[in-house]
Amino acid sequence: MSYRYFILFGVLTFIFLLFVSQVPAVDGPAGGEPFAFLDQGISARAVGFGGAFTAVADDASAFLYNPAGLGQLEEGELSLSFSRPFTELPGYTISYLGLAKPLTIGFGTLGTLGAGFVHMQFGEMEEVDFGPTGRTFIPTETLIALAWGKGFGGDFEEEIPPSTYIGFNFKIFYSKLDKYSDSGFGIDIGFMRYFHSLFRIAFTVENLVSPNIRLKEQSDIPLQHFRLGTAFGSLYGFTASGEMEVDLEGRLSGRFGGEFTLMELLSVRGGYRTATDEPFAGVGVRLKMVGVDYAVSFPEQFGLSHRIGITYFM
Repeated sequence: MSYRYFILFGVLTFIFLLFVSQVPAVDGPAGGEPFAFLDQGISARAVGFGGAFTAVADDASAFLYNPAGLGQLEEGELSLSFSRPFTELPGYTISYLGLAKPLTIGFGTLGTLGAGFVHMQFGEMEEVDFGPTGRTFIPTETLIALAWGKGFGGDFEEEIPPSTYIGFNFKIFYSKLDKYSDSGFGIDIGFMRYFHSLFRIAFTVENLVSPNIRLKEQSDIPLQHFRLGTAFGSLYGFTASGEMEVDLEGRLSGRFGGEFTLMELLSVRGGYRTATDEPFAGVGVRLKMVGVDYAVSFPEQFGLSHRIGITYFM
């Protein structure tokens, strides 16, 4: 890579990250949106980036951030994680299981197939009907996803990686609140383009098709989200990424983060999200076929948020 391109891509990434860092926190997404817990981050590695994963998305959790990124995987992955967001809110947990497998045939690849399961359980709540009834219940939300991503423009036999990736994600939502429950489906699309081996841009439209979740008389529809991101690296083990997100109500938020990996063994991460004025930090260790990741965030209210994950590389 010539120094001219190195400087150009580095400057472009720096300008984008600088712009993202100036996005005002007051315009962040509403916490009352159905399945809003997905926006808080699920994968421990992605959360370590501050959630700025749209232009990275190179592991089994890509279906949550940008399904196009699944096409980057060269080996299968099985990942699990457990999250304890807001430690001052008792009983609030998020569990995640993800699987991704490249579909390789003799003359090339058919892309990568991904599947995932995410379950959120809130703390025990007391039923109120013109006053306390003495009954309690536990609200839950569950997401099941099937995704596909593939790269185009490379040469499989010459081991030249693709330059363009596209992906789709089909999701089934299920929500339960006391004795009321409902389900629906949604569709995401994703795109990623490498302009050089070190520089790419990506976008994703989340809930291009949105479910209509109806509990009792209230109807809730998860909003469409459009995310545009860029990433630079990995260069000497360092990757930087940033993205902007806007929903149908015009709320704008920004995220940026980075990862430094030493000898493909130890990774250190950090990030920031403007919508919640929230810093993130994380660490990961990979030992041959097993990787372990941990991330922590520092929200302004309700205590720290912890996430831990384990990945088996197949």
